Amino acid sequence: MLRLLALDVILLGAVVFELVKPTFTPHSFSVLRHWIFAGLLAYFLITLASMLLAINPRESFFDIAKTFAIFLLTAYSAIVFIQTPDWHNKLPKFVIVSALISCTIGFYQYYDRVMMNTIKFLENGEPTIYLVKGLMAHKNIFAISLMLMLPFTGYGIYKYRKGWRLASILASVLIIVIIIMLQTRSVWVGFFISAGVFTVMLTVLGKKFNVQPKVRLILLTAMVAGFLAISSLMLFGNKNTENPYLRRLLSITSTDVFDSGFRLKIWAISTKMIADKPITGIGAGNWKIKSVEYYKDFDFTKDQLNWIRPHNDFLWVFTEKGIFGFLLFLGLFGLTIFYMFSIFLSSAKTEYKIFTLFMMAGLASYLTDSLFSFPLERIEIQVYLSMIMASTVAIYHLNCQQKPLKINQNLAFTPVVIILLLSVAYSFSALSLEFKVRKARNAHSRSDWQGMLAEAKTMSTFFRNMDAESMPVEWYSGLAYASLNDLENAKIHYLKAHQANPTKIAILNNLGQIYFKQENFDEAKVWFLKALAILPDYFESNVNLSSTYIKLGDYENALKTLNTIPKNKRDERIQKIMVSVEKKLQQKEE
Repeated sequence: MLRLLALDVILLGAVVFELVKPTFTPHSFSVLRHWIFAGLLAYFLITLASMLLAINPRESFFDIAKTFAIFLLTAYSAIVFIQTPDWHNKLPKFVIVSALISCTIGFYQYYDRVMMNTIKFLENGEPTIYLVKGLMAHKNIFAISLMLMLPFTGYGIYKYRKGWRLASILASVLIIVIIIMLQTRSVWVGFFISAGVFTVMLTVLGKKFNVQPKVRLILLTAMVAGFLAISSLMLFGNKNTENPYLRRLLSITSTDVFDSGFRLKIWAISTKMIADKPITGIGAGNWKIKSVEYYKDFDFTKDQLNWIRPHNDFLWVFTEKGIFGFLLFLGLFGLTIFYMFSIFLSSAKTEYKIFTLFMMAGLASYLTDSLFSFPLERIEIQVYLSMIMASTVAIYHLNCQQKPLKINQNLAFTPVVIILLLSVAYSFSALSLEFKVRKARNAHSRSDWQGMLAEAKTMSTFFRNMDAESMPVEWYSGLAYASLNDLENAKIHYLKAHQANPTKIAILNNLGQIYFKQENFDEAKVWFLKALAILPDYFESNVNLSSTYIKLGDYENALKTLNTIPKNKRDERIQKIMVSVEKKLQQKEE
């Protein structure tokens, strides 16, 4: 949210400046005639329209705001590039500086949090390398952002001399070292694929890049040797090795690894969601709500409820925006690749072709990661993708004869300013919500129910009614009221939370508990059954449902429910209840 807010403010400032003191000419707007901008605009409009189909329309706002910001950034950047002399040699310098700063932070965190740490694993079982995340929220996001810096630093090695070349080499080496240390498998695969694409294109179209045949042969030999070496490791390597890097590499093709196996389940769920609504989709931002309805078909457990994305951007777009959104999404990449090949085969300057080749390698790494992760959600990663697209279309444009495009800037930029202002208001509101949620959780950890309630009452806004983990903000008020034994107010807020996210199992269970305490056992049973319809082995709801059946005198269903609880989870209290229920049934039979 902070990055979205920053991007919106920067774009808003740029557009307002252009309105006050216009610098764009009809010729500079001519770059907008290319189909990629029509595709970006159409994709934004489909994202906007999909909100009408969403279970919770407010959850669409982030996708809408982000999509518009990236569309505008790409268009604005392309216009600026074609007006700026030697822009393609200036742009990488910003990335090189950014890379050196990011790598410095990353190495410091590795030294401080891994090397100097007295423990090897965190409380959740993850290795301490997960503490190395730069300025990102997670080490994997850090790794992806570093990977997308490589095309720019690589071009710096090719183009610059003296100090900037040394800086480019240093940045590239540091990036590769940190990527290896972070052990993010999708980034490793993305790096290998991008290197392969770069080498193949340089070999096959070597004449277009003025590469000598001997150099092309060396590159091709190195690529084949590298491919054979990695393939041999994957096929014949010892999966029980103690080397963490080799073990991580060998796990890429293994479905036995927890997150790999679970990712396959999530993809299967997404495929079913697409089959159910292939035309319209379910609405932007609503995958995390709708997907839960499919859990019962894929043997999920409570420990697997924290994934709120399908970890595949293509499936994500298809499920939420339907076939037309999906085709537009693919079309954006297809057009970019078409522009790249057109540049390679044109009479453009060699350095333009080399720059485009590095951008193609970056696009290949992005698309590879998109198959296993969710770079579509991350603002900083989308900014790099925007730079790749804007750079490509700007170079392509230089080799096209385009008519000037006259635009009434006041008429065109006014709606842009309005949308950006709404986006700023949204991102600021959502960022404020995250701080309030943190305060409410801190109060919860201290059992400060009045403090938690005070924070919870200020949470819900027009723009957002769920936190970053898809928990409706009304749940915080409901929990605080329930803990203060104000059952009626707790029920009111839990019902509002249920309306915001009808598939959140914790809320279904909480509502059942409220009705149970109010001795409305028939209604309590309904809510516990709703929770178990989503996740049949949900421990809390099984225990609560069995207690409800006992209150209703339905001992047979009470025992049946208790028997669904795994034996290793049956503590002394549950065992006593089971003995008691069995005696009741025996007495009933007698």
